[in-house]
Amino acid sequence: MAHPSLRRVGLGVALLGGVVFAATLATRSRHGAPTAPASSPGTAARPSPAPETEEAKLDAMRHAAMAALATILRPEESDRARAVAMLRNLGPGALAFVRACFGEGADGPIGAAAAFALAQLGDDSDRQAVAGAFLDDQLHPTPLLALAAAELRDPALAAAFVGMRDSPDPEIRLAVARGLRAANDPPIEELLPLLSDPEPRVRDAAERAMVEVIPRADATAVRGVAETAFASADASLRIAALRLGASLDAPWVDELATRGVRDGDRSVRSEATTALGAVGTRAAAAPLLGLVERGADRAERVQAATALGTVDAPPETLDALARTASDGADPMVALAAARTLAAHRDPRAIPALVRLETVRESAELKIDDEDADLLEGLSRRILSSASSGRARERGESWSAWWQRVGKNYQFPTSATVPDFPWNH
Repeated sequence: MAHPSLRRVGLGVALLGGVVFAATLATRSRHGAPTAPASSPGTAARPSPAPETEEAKLDAMRHAAMAALATILRPEESDRARAVAMLRNLGPGALAFVRACFGEGADGPIGAAAAFALAQLGDDSDRQAVAGAFLDDQLHPTPLLALAAAELRDPALAAAFVGMRDSPDPEIRLAVARGLRAANDPPIEELLPLLSDPEPRVRDAAERAMVEVIPRADATAVRGVAETAFASADASLRIAALRLGASLDAPWVDELATRGVRDGDRSVRSEATTALGAVGTRAAAAPLLGLVERGADRAERVQAATALGTVDAPPETLDALARTASDGADPMVALAAARTLAAHRDPRAIPALVRLETVRESAELKIDDEDADLLEGLSRRILSSASSGRARERGESWSAWWQRVGKNYQFPTSATVPDFPWNH
């Protein structure tokens, strides 16, 4: 069932569309729009071509502009962008129509849509009017009006956006993340909680805003904000601190992430694992290997093993992964370890993959069909790529192939290693 607010928006659009249509009919009547002559009994009416008058062109433009405004009310950003482009192409007459709709009040759906369009297409006076409407209604703005204000990129609106940061409406929080990009004083502390927002679009907007405002901030102050957030009892702020460091590729993120993999909160450990994999330095190898060997569950161990695939792993780390790949205690963890060995072009991946490729035939491994499909499928894909130049013979099993080529085998540098769906 549609949300009541959506039904009200739809009703508003329908009513406004009806008003425009009725006004068009009335305008045509006032201007003497031609009507079909009454036909005599038994006489067919003769169609008369209606020339396209300027008034008809104006009516068509108004209908197109109203359709564009209605499209802006849709939640998809691609639809909104297309609607704004449509209004731009319609020319000055459409802009005048949009101004008239905005003049009826930005608190209604069409008025808010008009504000959104004017923020991008209007002149300085239009933009000032949109900012004024936003500030007048900043305690309870409609999401679309807040998004319109964010498009203005006006530093004077930053304080109003900060006051809306904790809104329960994700569209408002999205507007906050975008609106704070223009703040003269880089709003790092205000943006930081949005980096761990439950809505992905808000998180993405906050990351882009951070990347934009950080160059205007002092590097020491940025690290200080991250350290303070990471010391918080709120797990979402610790996650936000890790994301801040990762988004900036900051040199201190590996230190935070190394502490993060020992965090008591599972989601923080997961974020720290991702950050260490992205950093990729040799220092990241030891804490990740610790999770592979002592992680709380399969998913955590698999994620850590997978992250090691992008890390400058020392020989002792690869040795430990080879043991994990061959011990078979958990086939999924073994596959992640073997896949990471393959990513490092280590031939010790091959015997583990050969064994996992026939996991259904193993008497000691108990595994469900879905996991078996993943194990066998991914193992075969890696083996197929790793056998380039030393192809199997017709009908030869992977086990027989390895017995034949294993003694002098070298992992080909051209082999591709598919991603491992560690959150399987």
